Amino acid sequence: MHSVRRYVALRFLALFLVVQAVVTLFGYSRSAYEAEELYDAELAQSARLIMGMLERPLDRQRLESIRRALATIAEQPLVPGESEHDRSMLGHPYEKKLLFQVYDTNGNLLFSNINLPIPLKGPGYHWADTTNKGRWRLFTLYDDADDFWLQTGQQADMREEITQEAVLEPALFQSGLMMVSILALLGWLLSRGLKPLRMLSAQVARRSPVQLAPLKLEQTPSEVKPLVAALNALLAELHDTLTRERRFTDSAAHELRTPLAAAQLHLDNAISADSEQGRSHSLAAARSAMQRLTHLVGQLLTLARLEGNKQLPEPKPVSLLEQARAMVAEIYPLAAARQQQLAVCDDGDWQLSGDPALLAVMVRNLLDNALRYSPEGSKVQLNLRPGLLCVDDSGPGIPAQERDACLQRFHRASHDTEGAGLGLAIVVEIARRHGLELQLHDSDLGGLRVCIKMPGTRPGEK
Repeated sequence: MHSVRRYVALRFLALFLVVQAVVTLFGYSRSAYEAEELYDAELAQSARLIMGMLERPLDRQRLESIRRALATIAEQPLVPGESEHDRSMLGHPYEKKLLFQVYDTNGNLLFSNINLPIPLKGPGYHWADTTNKGRWRLFTLYDDADDFWLQTGQQADMREEITQEAVLEPALFQSGLMMVSILALLGWLLSRGLKPLRMLSAQVARRSPVQLAPLKLEQTPSEVKPLVAALNALLAELHDTLTRERRFTDSAAHELRTPLAAAQLHLDNAISADSEQGRSHSLAAARSAMQRLTHLVGQLLTLARLEGNKQLPEPKPVSLLEQARAMVAEIYPLAAARQQQLAVCDDGDWQLSGDPALLAVMVRNLLDNALRYSPEGSKVQLNLRPGLLCVDDSGPGIPAQERDACLQRFHRASHDTEGAGLGLAIVVEIARRHGLELQLHDSDLGGLRVCIKMPGTRPGEK
């Protein structure tokens, strides 16, 4: 569909033509029928009038004089100001299309106003075909008192011509005039009706990529309101997305700048070191900065993936117990390097429907955070039961007044000097995508307890 206006106009025109054709044909049919009835009544009335005016007894000489008078049609120039049919003040060409005949009781022709060999018919109405004068409609009447037949007639093409001029042509003219008027009115109404769409299009065309304010239309039609609402919702979502991306980019640039500068500084120190011990110390510090940078980049990539895909892919059944065991096996070398105990205590499996990769990232971030903020030789424990997963660490914990803020991106606790402030933010976003809740509590191990739970499940905090 290229144009709503053209679509509506063409469909309406086609429908109007069909309806108008049906109405016109039906009206013409009814009018033609009524006209035929009128013509037949006129034939009968003419026959009775002529019969009453004929002199008795019938005289052949008198009838011949009447025939000559009726057969004479004056052909004179048009009278100024008169119609084309008024050719003469003495007659009309249609007189040749009217028949008046008298027969005796034996069917012999006594009189005819025109030279037309039409045989006598029985009483009433009849149709008669002639070789050179076409078809005729006849009415025959018998005079019982004087024993003669009177037959009147009209040529069929005259009746059809009058019906066409009086009924069909005016109907076609009125239909054409009505069609033109309705199309003009329809065009005006469509122009008025589509004006809000043109205004909406103009508003959108005037916008720049950074102008994402809601669209506004005065007197918005109810049919256009859903479109305006959908566009405004899209603009609001785009505004939020761009705002988050700008904030994310600014924060990421700031966070990446610190470890990159530290690594470069330590490498410069290693190059300019005077002793092997100083060089080794600087290289170790540079390696630590690069490890932090690698961790930060991984977290940023995970967060960017979450930002770019607001909807979960097709959910799949996931066993959190299997995910926990897999992540413990993956992160165990980090715990072993720091002589930390990493334990898994399960009281049954927790089956979820979701994205296995994102749930694995969620569990790994919980374990990674717990190990990073717990001292060497400490214990980290993962507890799992249906509807609840908790990770306890032996670190410094997070003060209660800072816990809500620590769930925001790039926010670090007051004692945190190494983290990027993204671990818990990523866990919160993944949990939210799966309809789960995250809560922070004090742990029995002296640090922080992070719980992921189904809504309504009690975490069993101490």
